[in-house]
Amino acid sequence: MKDLVDSTFDAIVGDTLEITPTVIHSLANTDQLSYKWQFMFPYEPYFQYFEGRTLKTLFSLVPGTYSATLTITDRSNNLSYYYDFKISAKTEFSLGTVVLTDAGGASHLAFVKPDGTIMPNLYEGLNGEPLPSQPKQLLARNLAFQPTNIIDYWVISGDPQNAGVIIDASTMKKFSLVRDNFFDAPASFTVNNLQAGNFYGITTGIIDHKLYRGTSNTFYGFPTYGKYGLPAAGDYELADDYILAGAESSGPQYYITFDTKKKRIVTFDMATVYKDTTYDVIPTGPGFDPKNVGIDMFAMEHLNSSVALAFARDAAGKIYEYNFSHDPVTIRPKYRREFKGASLVREDTKFVGTIYEDLYFNSDDKIYKFSHINEDLVALDADFGGKTVTMLKLDKINGKDVLLAGTEGALYYLDIDTGKNGNITYTLDGLDGVVIDVAIRK
Repeated sequence: MKDLVDSTFDAIVGDTLEITPTVIHSLANTDQLSYKWQFMFPYEPYFQYFEGRTLKTLFSLVPGTYSATLTITDRSNNLSYYYDFKISAKTEFSLGTVVLTDAGGASHLAFVKPDGTIMPNLYEGLNGEPLPSQPKQLLARNLAFQPTNIIDYWVISGDPQNAGVIIDASTMKKFSLVRDNFFDAPASFTVNNLQAGNFYGITTGIIDHKLYRGTSNTFYGFPTYGKYGLPAAGDYELADDYILAGAESSGPQYYITFDTKKKRIVTFDMATVYKDTTYDVIPTGPGFDPKNVGIDMFAMEHLNSSVALAFARDAAGKIYEYNFSHDPVTIRPKYRREFKGASLVREDTKFVGTIYEDLYFNSDDKIYKFSHINEDLVALDADFGGKTVTMLKLDKINGKDVLLAGTEGALYYLDIDTGKNGNITYTLDGLDGVVIDVAIRK
């Protein structure tokens, strides 16, 4: 057998898939060999079967990667031979970049093909209706246990009466409303901050300052998988930003959050059981009291297993930097000090950090890099022509760290790999409105 074993074949959904294997056998050109093809997939009816030496079918499975087997049986002796391979199902939207923009308060969603072609305001064009106004976030949710298999996009809005839309990633057509993801949705609600990209293929985060997590205790192919029940019980009100530790693995996950009601760091376990301040505190330096921060934390960034950074503002407007590490039952405070970049922090400032302990944040038309190790603070080389930076996001492209930055009408790729200082390597112009968020499907 040639050209089949351990191979992966691309299939375009809705197009013809044709595979003719090269069979080397003394009976290859006789009717003594029978051929049976089997596709396996994680939803009903779970299997598809085809017969014949050449597989030729109109491919109809949803996008994803599937296991397949060709069984060849020698009728002369009833011996069977099994050859495993994979099918990678794709659509025209399987590769590219989805960009959420704010066009004067209206939400627009563009799809950018790998060749740079922009399909503007795509959602409205395909669905015949506008997205909810006041765009806030764009989430790319993956299939459970398959982090690279994106199945839908969530466009989050600031409208309490219509907090967002869920879009099928393979067709870019409306699947449902965000409110439909509740077993029993509130009459109105505000999404503070959600995240996807979770190993379990669910969304989780802060809604109406309470913690929600999509259920993952059923089979991931069931329609109830990932839905929201009640928020985590407890006497708390959470700030928008938080840390979900272990999100990309099958191991234990837990939440580091800030209670704005009692001005302290509180934790939740993977089942969203409110642990309050039952964690141990073990200072590893001058430290601080995480159970009594006393002022409002507005940003948290997990950098690696040794460093997390948080920022808080007191009543006089002074901004402090907090350095700590954590595990499910312990917080290890290192220090609290005035933040060197405090004068650069704006209401729309966003923070992103790398595992190499570099912190990036935007201020007006510039992006700055901060090192907690020596308090080095430098502006990146990127020049946005005076346009305000409205989005920051980290990604890895071709194995290299890339910082994505958005402004009005444009998306920029910045090189922050070792020895680089954020020079612009690619600019995507011609976007409609101010860039709010982006998702890259590779």
